[in-house]
This record gives sequence, structure tokens and C-alpha cells, in this order.
Amino acid sequence: MPARSDEAVIDVRDAHVSFGAKRVLRGVSVRVRRGETVAILGESGGGKTVLLKVMLGLLTPDQGSATLLGVDVAGRSDDALIPLRKRCSVVYQFGALFSGLDVGENVALELREVLRLPAKEVDERVRWALDAVGLAETNPRLQPEELSGGMKKRLAVARAIAPRPEVIFYDEPTSGLDPLNSARILKLIADLQARLGVTSVVVTHDVRGACAISDRLVFLSGGVVAFDGPPDGFLASTDPRVVAYRESVAGPTRTGAA
Repeated sequence: MPARSDEAVIDVRDAHVSFGAKRVLRGVSVRVRRGETVAILGESGGGKTVLLKVMLGLLTPDQGSATLLGVDVAGRSDDALIPLRKRCSVVYQFGALFSGLDVGENVALELREVLRLPAKEVDERVRWALDAVGLAETNPRLQPEELSGGMKKRLAVARAIAPRPEVIFYDEPTSGLDPLNSARILKLIADLQARLGVTSVVVTHDVRGACAISDRLVFLSGGVVAFDGPPDGFLASTDPRVVAYRESVAGPTRTGAA
């Protein structure tokens, strides 16, 4: 696994984003180092997904800057960002699997159509990715609707890691899952970081899960960063905003394996 460093893979500085009269981000700055797993927490509508879009260059802040892998992404066209986005993957909240493609084809599509890899390498990467997420024994000809909710999430992760990205963004990876499958997905994220050295950004409401897998937590409240630090610090914080959020989420909050 590549050693972690102080190199900023993602660097958002003083980002302001408004939609009409609604100010969503009010001067947010977040720096993610290579090899880190950083969880972004906050109440619904608090700007987590907006911040994720700023990081990816999908949304240009009204004020401030955002760099991804050393490239200033703010205001660049989609075409200009294609080479950069080939180095990143996104795991969407609801999987965003292609219903018309089977398991194997879902994983292979980007490898064939975007990366233009040889057929042999595509097959090898599909097998590797499915094995990495615990789906090696799953029939690759199954359709997504034939999979359980947990298996769909793991398939979405397999599709994300198959291109071997440097950065993976997860949007609510445990949303809609039961506790057992949530724990499996969280363990998978942690294992991938340990084995592959990828940089991971995880948007989530799951405080316990975030504490279990993350190097740092970034907590948004009122459009600003109310906390940025290690899980233990978040759990011990007496900041009223942090305390109120911790008390609002269900279940115990502790560090350790999920």
C-alpha cells in the first residue's frame, strides 16, 4: 500500500454556494491527504452532497476554489475534466446500476467504453473487482434486480474500483441497508483503503460507521465546518452543534470495527 503523505489530493478553500436566497456553504475549507479516509457528516440539507459536487467539479462555488489531484476544477467544462475523472470513481447512494446490463457487464462497461482496455484485461479486472467485494461466487450473468440490497451496494463498489482509481467518493454507502449489511459495506471501504491505498471521501449520516473507518471526520453545520478532526475528538467534543447532532442520531457511537 502506498504510504500516506501530506500531499493534498482534494483541497477546497473558502467555498461559498448559494441557491437563490439559500446559502448552503458559507466559507467551507476541507483538505484531504493522499491515502486518507475522510467522512463528511451533517444534518439533511446541510451541504454534504453540495460539497461533494464541488470537490468533483460538478458544481462551481460562487466564491472560493477547489482542486482535485492538483487540478483546479472550478469552472472547467465537463470535457476538460474527463481525464481527471478517469482517475476517480463515485459510489452513488442508490447504486445507479445499469438495469439493462448483467453483473459482469456493469463492472466491465467503463473499462471497455471509457478506458478502452483489451478484452483480456477487462475480464481480469472484472474478476478481480468482484472478488475484492466478496462477489466472486456470484453468477456474473445475473441481473441487478436479482441481487439483494447488500449485494447491489457491493456491486456498485466493484464497478467503482475496477478502473483502479486514486480517489473514491461514496455518497451515503449504507443508506437503506440493515445493520449487518451496513457493517459489511463499511468493512469493505476500510479494507479497500488498507489494501489499495485509495483516498476515500464518505458522505454519511452514520456516525458509528464513520468513526469506525475514518481517519478524520468533517462535520458541517449551518453551512460551515463545525468540526474537522479524528473520530475520538468528535465523540468527545462539547461544541453544542456536535453534541446536538450526536444526540439526534440513532444507536451508540463508538470507535472500533463495525
